[in-house]
Amino acid sequence: MLKKIVPLQNRKEKMNMIQLTLQFENQSIKRHFLKIIELMNGVAVVKPQAKSKTKKCGLDKALEDVEAGRVYKAKDVDDLFRQILD
Repeated sequence: MLKKIVPLQNRKEKMNMIQLTLQFENQSIKRHFLKIIELMNGVAVVKPQAKSKTKKCGLDKALEDVEAGRVYKAKDVDDLFRQILD
């Protein structure tokens, strides 16, 4: 029984996409491998995206303050207000 081969663009069912990450020690092998991948139908080479800046949570900001020395100590509330107002 012969099966009809349908191009990816014409398929109606959803296809699961699998992402594969490769690391190459030899750059010449990488160039040749990427050329071979580009010749395959349905396979794409995706360049890594720069990491987007995420909003820091309060804990991350507080830890940065501690590392930078922007932390003050007070014995009690009165001492705290004295430090703030002076």
